[in-house]
Order: sequence, then structure tokens, then C-alpha cells
Amino acid sequence: MLKVEYSDSKIVKDINAGGVLRDQALKHLLLRSEYSLKVKQTIKNDGGSEEKSETVFETCLVRLDKKIRRHEWNIDDSVCEYLESEAKRIWCIELMQNDYSRKKVMEWINADNKLKKQIIRAIMQNSGKYEDAEDCFQNGLIYLDAKLIEGKYQGGAMKGYFYQICFNLWRNELKKSKNLSIEDYSKNDPQTTSDPLKELENKENADLLNKAFQELGESCQKIITLKYFIVDQFTMDEIARQMGFKNAQIASNTLNKCRKKLWEMLRGNKQATL
Repeated sequence: MLKVEYSDSKIVKDINAGGVLRDQALKHLLLRSEYSLKVKQTIKNDGGSEEKSETVFETCLVRLDKKIRRHEWNIDDSVCEYLESEAKRIWCIELMQNDYSRKKVMEWINADNKLKKQIIRAIMQNSGKYEDAEDCFQNGLIYLDAKLIEGKYQGGAMKGYFYQICFNLWRNELKKSKNLSIEDYSKNDPQTTSDPLKELENKENADLLNKAFQELGESCQKIITLKYFIVDQFTMDEIARQMGFKNAQIASNTLNKCRKKLWEMLRGNKQATL
């Protein structure tokens, strides 16, 4: 008996056909590792257990089956991409509604000593004391829990999201004290020529940079934060996923445009003070 080769279009066609063909297509999805691993890795990256990832995968298959049979499937849709995005959606709802799952995720983050050290190091490199960093870490846990309950988390690298929360809390503290001094994390970036972040090496420019940064759009603020203010966390591929871009090249192009915009705004603010 010849082995059936399944493409996305054949999966959709056979599920729509119903009967034995539908059963075989769903069995193919259930047994092939490229589908289950995509979902399971998504859940594990967000603090979910192996058992939870199995449950989410099964739920994703049920929803895929319904979407196709209701003729809601677009011809350009990717089965793998759908399963991944649906897994994120399901898990975000789980964290919002299930106290036990949310508690386990919080414990998972709190137990990560490597992540804690990264956060402490970043804050201490930016005018903070060890006690400040400890406070930001603990306050970050409280803030994250509230974000999950409110449904503000949209899926992605959970630990990177938590890192960003802690760093933003510290940035807010520095802004309150008018002592913003963020270390330049772009010194190893090959594109540092005329880089606005190099301005941070000169503390007299910190207030001007902060003013320009606050005037940027939310999207530019986020991508610059992900790239430069989160140590050892995000690659361009990960940034693309966080930002909802199709690939790393789009993320890189967007980052360069935002850096250029920030640089131009910074130069404008400087000239206004002369």
C-alpha cells in the first residue's frame, strides 16, 4: 500500500470530504511530530507542562477540523502556523482563567535563577543597586500576574516578556528620579554608526534620548526595547514573533527604520536646546 503524501491543501480537501479521508487526515496531524512539536514547544516556552501541551494540541486539532468543515479556511493559510497561533490563543485564555495554571507559570519564572541574574545585572548596570533589582523582580511577578489575569499577555516568549516588565519598572523608577542612564547594549552591533543608542554613553544626553524615545510610536518603542534593553533574550527571529512580523528580515528592516527615526528625533531635540 502506497504511503499517502499530505500537503496542507490535501489535508483541507480530505477533512472537507469527510468519512475515512477525514479520519486519515486527522490521524496524520495527530501522529506527525512536526505538528505536535510546534504546539508543544509554544506551550512549554510559556511555562506550560507536558500534560498541558498535549491537551492544547488536541484542542487545536478539534478547532482546525471545525474551521475547515465550516469552510472558514483560507487557501493561503498554513496548517502549522494555524496550530501555533491557536495554541497561543488557547494558552493565553488558560492563564487568564485558570488560577492553578497561572500559579505554575509564576513558580516557573520565579525558579529561573539565570533569568533573575540577567535582570539583576541589567538593573545594576543602569544605576540600580542589588536591592533595587530584587524589588523590581518581585514587583515584576506581581505585575505579570495582573497582566495575565487581565488578558493583556498575547503569547510568545514568556520569560522575555517578564524581563521587559522588570526593566520597564526600573526605567519608570529612573524617570521619576530624573536619573535615566541606560547602558548601551548595541556596542557589539555591527550597525552602530550614528546609532542613537551610542548617545547613552554620554550621560548629558540621557534626558534628550528619553524625551525622543517617549515621542516614538508604541511599535518602535517595543522593537527597540526588545533589541537593546533585554540582555541575552531575543534574536531577530524571536523579535519577529513578538512583533507579529512574518520573518526576521522584516523585523530587522523595521528596527533600522525606528533607529533612524529615533536618531533624527534626538538630533532635532539637541538643536532645539542650542
